[in-house]
Amino acid sequence: MSVGIRTQSALAGRPILAWNALLFRVALLFSALALGVAAVALPPLAFALILAGAIVLVGTGIEPLFGLGVTLLVAPFGALERIALPRLVPVDTGHVLLGLTLAAWFARRNLSRRLKAGAEVEGRPDLRPVDVALLAFLGVGAFSLAGALSLQYGLEELLKWLELGAVMGLVRAEARVPRRRNAIIALVLLSGLVQAGIGIWQFAFRHTGPEEFLILGRFYRAYGSFEQPNPFAGFMGLLLPLALGLALAEGKRWGRAILFLLAAAALGVALIMSWSRGAWLGSLAALATLVVFAPRHRPVGLVLLFAAIALGGLAWGAGLLPESLVARLSGFSEYTQVYDVRGVDITEANFAVLDRLAHWGAAVDMLRDHPWLGVGLGNYEPVYPAYARLNWPNALGHAHNIYLNFAAETGLIGLAAYLVFWALGIALTLRSLGRARGLERGLVLGLLGAWVHLSVHNLVDNLYVNGVYLHIGALLGLLTAIAYGQDHHQR
Repeated sequence: MSVGIRTQSALAGRPILAWNALLFRVALLFSALALGVAAVALPPLAFALILAGAIVLVGTGIEPLFGLGVTLLVAPFGALERIALPRLVPVDTGHVLLGLTLAAWFARRNLSRRLKAGAEVEGRPDLRPVDVALLAFLGVGAFSLAGALSLQYGLEELLKWLELGAVMGLVRAEARVPRRRNAIIALVLLSGLVQAGIGIWQFAFRHTGPEEFLILGRFYRAYGSFEQPNPFAGFMGLLLPLALGLALAEGKRWGRAILFLLAAAALGVALIMSWSRGAWLGSLAALATLVVFAPRHRPVGLVLLFAAIALGGLAWGAGLLPESLVARLSGFSEYTQVYDVRGVDITEANFAVLDRLAHWGAAVDMLRDHPWLGVGLGNYEPVYPAYARLNWPNALGHAHNIYLNFAAETGLIGLAAYLVFWALGIALTLRSLGRARGLERGLVLGLLGAWVHLSVHNLVDNLYVNGVYLHIGALLGLLTAIAYGQDHHQR
């Protein structure tokens, strides 16, 4: 009976396969003709853009992971694109590429189902606690828009989190196969290395830039294509523990270990060149996490951490660390002081601190007036003028503290949903770390460091900007693929 069903399914699938192959060949023929005409009729730059678009379109149609890789590479250029290029479409190129990738992926999965003709299909929706928590946060965010000042801002923010969830689902399904998982890891790290290269060039070789980015009298802070050093540094700090975790896992394979260490070095150098104290603090917390959890015996990790702290303290006390770095880190204590900025004299030295505190105060006031569902997801910026402090009339887009930001926008209910989502994610990471072996363990260890960096750096910033949320979705997809694969093997 089962043999007959499989034979019938295969026969039913052949006409579908043949028809799709014919359509693909016809599409290639017309595309080649169109490119030939364009090469003759259009200027070289316009033709190059069309050719690149055609390559991406065809490549994504053949292999959706190709489209995902291009999306991850292009998404961080969104801020630069909005400044340097005319807005030919109402959304960033990253959104368009992600839509194309998801369409190709769903089309391929649908074709696979049709070819199997009723047989059980792997990868059907399987909601887990992390997924439910994300959906709950999305639901609260959507409900908070009922009385929001700007529906446009709210829908744009909601779209970001929907895209994060979509990338997480795509990567989870694809990363079940080790070879495809490795490809996704390479794509994520490659996008970070591209940005690191740009940032290192900006700091070390360009010798020009925005005046407010000038440091040490002659260098300009690295900011990649983010147009701001802090989110750029957050992106570097998010991927640095991932590269280090993988390098630790490949300790017996020197070739691969050296490659991951080189990647970590590039990310780390770019992170330092960003001169972002928030990112430095988040990265120190992430590195401490790697030290503690890398050994399988936790007491060993704690001893290593205490030894590292002691050595760092001795180097600090002996004056072995660069004075500029020490001064930058010691000044971070100013950001831990929370007070009302009204009436405080503004100077060049305290401007950055007061600016951040003014936005924190506005977020607290929004929460006080709208404690349960906030002012609406994504509505911090449009609502800010009603809560602005004197001398601080301009909104910075967010509250420079993700927890205050979500509390202001989605109220206590939304903040609780966000915290539950990440609490479940971190708990899932810790559980998977105990079960994982080899390269898989190094990946999970790096992901744990990434979550720590994200959680700490978000105390003074918002890292869900400029396409970074897509990379976070990819990292979450890698985590859930490993964790749920472990569950399957243990049944």
